[in-house]
Amino acid sequence: MSLLCGISANATLLIAARSVQGIGGAALLAVGPALLSEVFEGRQRSFALGIYGSVAGFAMAFGPMFGGALISSFGWRSIFLVNVPACVAIAWLLRRFAGSPATRPSAPIDWGGGALIIVGMSSFVGLAMQVGNPAGAGGTTWLLVGTTATAAVAFVFIERRRGRHALFDVAEFRDLTTNGMLILALVTGTTSISIIFFSTVYLQNKIGLSPGLTGVAMLPLTLLVWVGNISSASLAKRVSIRALLVLSTSLVAVGAALGATSGPFELWTTLVLMMVISGFGLGLWNPIRLMVVIDRAQPGRAGMSSGYNQSIEYLGVVLGISLTGMFFQARVSSVLFDMRERLPPGTALHELAAQVVIGRIVRPADSMASSNRGIAEVAAAAYQSAFQHTMLLIAAIACAAAVVAAVTIRTRRLSDEHKAVQD
Repeated sequence: MSLLCGISANATLLIAARSVQGIGGAALLAVGPALLSEVFEGRQRSFALGIYGSVAGFAMAFGPMFGGALISSFGWRSIFLVNVPACVAIAWLLRRFAGSPATRPSAPIDWGGGALIIVGMSSFVGLAMQVGNPAGAGGTTWLLVGTTATAAVAFVFIERRRGRHALFDVAEFRDLTTNGMLILALVTGTTSISIIFFSTVYLQNKIGLSPGLTGVAMLPLTLLVWVGNISSASLAKRVSIRALLVLSTSLVAVGAALGATSGPFELWTTLVLMMVISGFGLGLWNPIRLMVVIDRAQPGRAGMSSGYNQSIEYLGVVLGISLTGMFFQARVSSVLFDMRERLPPGTALHELAAQVVIGRIVRPADSMASSNRGIAEVAAAAYQSAFQHTMLLIAAIACAAAVVAAVTIRTRRLSDEHKAVQD
């Protein structure tokens, strides 16, 4: 699919190829940890999962910069075409070294459960995207609500009837730690994408950095994500899993709270400290999550367990962008309304709020060049307030996640065959 993306002649073909590519990417996210759990055993398995998480962190840290360099040098098609030789090499390596997993009795495919989860999650994503829609709760919104609820009820009913052959083994949800990890996946998806997104747009819209300089300025966060990834296995050997998950979510909360105290020109002080602290907290999450999910999975169910945990995390990503975006927009409108007396008579607050949300007339240079300094100053104040309050919201959500980790995670140490190794 990367090849088709790279040679697409128009946007329609590109979107179609990317859709299929997304299916393959989703499969890899679930199959990757499951494959490692099949190929490696004992103490080597945890080491392999640690390497897997570390490489993912490395990709997160340097992937955007590498992709930006490719686009600048060779155009946008290069970011897809570069995947082709990499995929060929990976396929050869898998055939050469992975071998075949142990043969198990085949189970019938849960087509009904699969169809329902696609319908349910798709309608849920569509519903999340409707949050904050100025049109309000129209017919489309209620249709999505009904579709989501119906699919969820039908899915639970079908899965209970299929028992061990279900796509989701309902019996696994009786485990408190498994449920806790699902909640943490949802919340971590919400906080991680939100803190990265709003930090990025703040650097560009409020500080006035170019996209290239924004990528450089975000390096403290992305690098600390990688550091957290590679440190997690060593820490898991010395600290309880529950404590690590509480630490991870608490660091994200502290980092977001620091972001809420940042002023418009404190780029290299408070904002950098925010990125360092929250980046390390985010980096601890993924390898520990993989280890716990694999550890709690029933024999032969590692792929299913990692798959639905990943799916819940990506639902959190969608919710995070929708809910925090709605909150940010509401805060901008509220501040503009409170400061309306400083605006020229007849100023359309709704239109001004829309411009502020997308970063117009809020940079320092804009206030100097604007024909009406009052509008620019009010817009900048509204954007700054919205950013700070949104960071406080993210911090509150992360604090709630820390409480969930402390209450629900019963795995203090991984089982012997999953313990981390650092010789």
